[in-house]
Amino acid sequence: MITIDTIDTFFLELALAVAGKWKLLDAAIIFLGKYFQWPLVLLFVVLVVARRKKWLPFLLSSASAVILSRLVIVELIRFLWHRDRPFVEYEFTPLIAHNPAASFPSAHAAFDFALASVVYAYNRKLGILFFAGSALVAFSRVFAGVHWFSDILAGAFIGILSGWIVVHYGKGLLRKFNVQ
Repeated sequence: MITIDTIDTFFLELALAVAGKWKLLDAAIIFLGKYFQWPLVLLFVVLVVARRKKWLPFLLSSASAVILSRLVIVELIRFLWHRDRPFVEYEFTPLIAHNPAASFPSAHAAFDFALASVVYAYNRKLGILFFAGSALVAFSRVFAGVHWFSDILAGAFIGILSGWIVVHYGKGLLRKFNVQ
């Protein structure tokens, strides 16, 4: 029977099997998992500026989704339930240096997927680009040894759900306060 633990273990063993074998692959995983989020954020800032007169609803929706997913839901779950990171549980050095704080759910995935969800609601083509970038960041963190696969899935779900809630239920609130 396949369980989430067997899937988590499969991806961890795969990561451990390839880590340290190819310097170029290690460098790509480190870049994607540690630094690639910043070009996404920079692209987001460019999108905000490019929206000209309609930048405020876009910015408020994005900020609300990120705050809801990353600072409210993720932190609440981590407060209620601690899960060790793979490198803590299996005692190895991850490709990306990280503190041993709780790993579930992934805050990176929640942040990136919340942003991608809002961008997608405003611009589908760019949203797909953001989802792809978010997936690259998220899965590289699994292969770096700082997250379990299920941490990423939960973080992505929280981010997407937060983005959807803010976009779909926030429109009426924005109209009520005449923010357009």
